[in-house]
Amino acid sequence: KILALENIQPENLLCVGNSLSSEIRDAKELGAVACYFQFGEDRGAIPEDPRRKPDYHIHEIGQLINTCKI
Repeated sequence: KILALENIQPENLLCVGNSLSSEIRDAKELGAVACYFQFGEDRGAIPEDPRRKPDYHIHEIGQLINTCKI
């Protein structure tokens, strides 16, 4: 709903999250670009389910700009 209200195409949205089972999955379901920040609950997990496979993967917040090309 927010994307529509703000006239944002999902492919122009970058979602950064540390949960493969919610944040990354939800981003992918929306059609957004997903960056997995390997920290916290899913640390070290390797997603096998394509619905949970991020477009980018970072270990430190300082990697965000270069890795995700923003």
